[in-house]
Amino acid sequence: MDMTNAGQLKIALLVQGIQLEESAKQSLGEKWQEKIYSYSLTDWVDKKIVLPSDIKLDERVYVGFRFNPNSPWMLVGDDNGRRVVDREGLEVKAALIPRPPYYDRLTSRGEKMQSIGVSCGNHGVSFFLNSYCEYFKDGENCRFCSLVPTQKKFLDTVKIKTVEQVRETTQAILDLGCKLDFIQLSGGSLYDHNKENRDYIPFILAIHEELVKRKLAGVVPVHLTSMPPKNLDVLLELRDAGLDTISFDLECPTQTYFEKYCPGKKRTQGYRNMRKALTTAQDVFGRINVFSIIILGIEPRKSFVDGVEDLLKDGITPTLNIYHHDPFCSADLDLKVPNVEETIQTAQEIGTLFRRYHAIPGNLGCAHYDIGHEIIKGYL
Repeated sequence: MDMTNAGQLKIALLVQGIQLEESAKQSLGEKWQEKIYSYSLTDWVDKKIVLPSDIKLDERVYVGFRFNPNSPWMLVGDDNGRRVVDREGLEVKAALIPRPPYYDRLTSRGEKMQSIGVSCGNHGVSFFLNSYCEYFKDGENCRFCSLVPTQKKFLDTVKIKTVEQVRETTQAILDLGCKLDFIQLSGGSLYDHNKENRDYIPFILAIHEELVKRKLAGVVPVHLTSMPPKNLDVLLELRDAGLDTISFDLECPTQTYFEKYCPGKKRTQGYRNMRKALTTAQDVFGRINVFSIIILGIEPRKSFVDGVEDLLKDGITPTLNIYHHDPFCSADLDLKVPNVEETIQTAQEIGTLFRRYHAIPGNLGCAHYDIGHEIIKGYL
């Protein structure tokens, strides 16, 4: 790999994690944004410690911070300058992300707003509205997901948010003039996928109202990640409430690995029905506004690349998350830790496909863990 290529280094840091020199924590949680576990565990830890949310490379590449005490990489330095170094002493400049000013604001019920809406690199906000997924009831959860055990272990966020909490947090973010490229809504899945989607509508309406007041509707996109509703007419209800973009996550681009690693999704929806919903959603939201997260690193390279091309042919933009170790997942995945060099090569192949099909990644909260933006910026 080329350490000076920020896109390649991002992949290495996402796969292998990074160590953290004590001095590099200077002003973390005060001047610089700290990590909040609103979803799953992304670090090699089993207790809460203060870690950066992200680091930035080359001024344009955001990397979700994944702490690994045995990583070959280390973040060093302090507020006078930080760097990523390898075991041979080679280094590149790095920076932490400024902490958003709304984090310490309180809702009318007294909760810190950072426990309601988690900042995505200080340029977007993610509202994870329901921190429980019914697929965990009977062991049908996706085999790489640790939502429920993470939320039982850590108390970083309010587990079930109200419309008013989300409205107040949105108001504060907008009134403080925080940079806001997108607003993302998501949560754990319900067996009743029509209800799952309709439950988001009051939140979408509240956010849309606040954007309309400031003439930002359509300027700041509102995005939803959910399972597809059984009744696809619900998509029209979401759009009419003010939703701009949507993602139904296949997790694996091919049916074989989707069914192997996502037993709950296989039972309640099925691969073909999810593909149908993704196609239908394009008619509702527009061809460039429909996405599906897939995980690079848990499926063989050839089938993964072929599956990506199949999605792109259908006009579906894959959000390419890099697989990472999660100590709460005891699932039997074929591939425990992806090979960095092979992952980079796979990303480069997919980069060729992105350019061929003119794919445009969305402004999603997971952008610090995926490599779509690095592709269109020319790193891969």
